[in-house]
Amino acid sequence: MPLILFPSEPFSPRSVDPDFEHELAAARQSGLSTALVDHTRLLQGAAAEAVARTPEGPAAAIYRGWMLTPDQYRSMHSALGARGITLINGPEAYRGAEGRARDPDGRNVELTAAR
Repeated sequence: MPLILFPSEPFSPRSVDPDFEHELAAARQSGLSTALVDHTRLLQGAAAEAVARTPEGPAAAIYRGWMLTPDQYRSMHSALGARGITLINGPEAYRGAEGRARDPDGRNVELTAAR
């Protein structure tokens, strides 16, 4: 079973971000392993420090957290890889799915807010 990674609370890296408390509890109740990633450290460019509390692999993992830029995700992917953990979605898959709307032919579509 994959390891599920959740963001930690910004000022308490040993606690899950409150917006993800229910999901973390549900994952654990389902028997899934979980770990915390320091989202703040990811945003600061310190990916190795951000994943320091994750277990050492080998393990497959799913990131269930706040959106990251493709470069931030790539850095996290690399830092986790150094610990033997492989995210099930690699950097290229993440780049292709980072919230972009697509038309039926797979082309990106610009979304604008209605005024």
